Amino acid sequence: MCRLIFANHSQSGGVKALLSLFRPPNLLTVPGDPLVGALLATGTLGITTPWTGVFATMVASLFLYTGGLLANDFFDRHVDARERPNRPIPSGAIRPIIVLILALILTGAGLLIAAKGGRAPFLIAGLLALTA
Repeated sequence: MCRLIFANHSQSGGVKALLSLFRPPNLLTVPGDPLVGALLATGTLGITTPWTGVFATMVASLFLYTGGLLANDFFDRHVDARERPNRPIPSGAIRPIIVLILALILTGAGLLIAAKGGRAPFLIAGLLALTA
């Protein structure tokens, strides 16, 4: 199974390469955007915030963000091969098809979670997914 995912590296090296695609430090900032937006809308506009929708949007944003990161790495793999050959895909640490499959799964999960938050979060997530 590991050989299907990790092309030229050991399992531990492959897992490290896969995790690097997610850019973990950046993930900490993603859920804050919808949270701050909801807090600002609540405080300045006096809108009653549906917190279930806010939390669904926060989680959906993480999935959409990571799906977009992986899709970007998949589609930029030829540029990365020239400019950043040590990245996980060009270096052969991870097979490109695995990255694409993960990107599609994460994006789909983000859309499903956004749908749980309501129509507006789903429509916004859909537009975001299309642009990514």
